[in-house]
Amino acid sequence: MKSGIFTANYVTYQVVTMPFNYQVERRFRDFYWLHSMLERDYPGYYIPPMAEKNNKRSFNSEHVKERMGDMLKFLESIAANKELRSSSFVLHFLKCKDIK
Repeated sequence: MKSGIFTANYVTYQVVTMPFNYQVERRFRDFYWLHSMLERDYPGYYIPPMAEKNNKRSFNSEHVKERMGDMLKFLESIAANKELRSSSFVLHFLKCKDIK
C-alpha cells in the first residue's frame, strides 16, 4: 500500500477464513497484535512463534512471500488448538474489518 502524508508504505495480506469466507486485510502489525494478546491471555498455552519484527521495511517479493508463509503457519497452528481458536481476539482478527 502506498503511504499517505503521515504514514510509510506497507504490505497488507488478505486473510480468508474457510468455509465461512470471511475476508479481511491485515498488516504484519495486526498479526503481531494477535500474537501478543494470545501470549498475554493464555500464559500456559503454546503460542506459535511469529516472524521477527524489524524496523526496516522490505517490499522484496521473496521477503513478502516468506513472511506470508510464516503468518499462515501461525494461523494454522492457532486453528488447530480448540482453546486458542475460540478466543475473542482470534474471532475479532478473522472477522472484523478494522481491529483498532
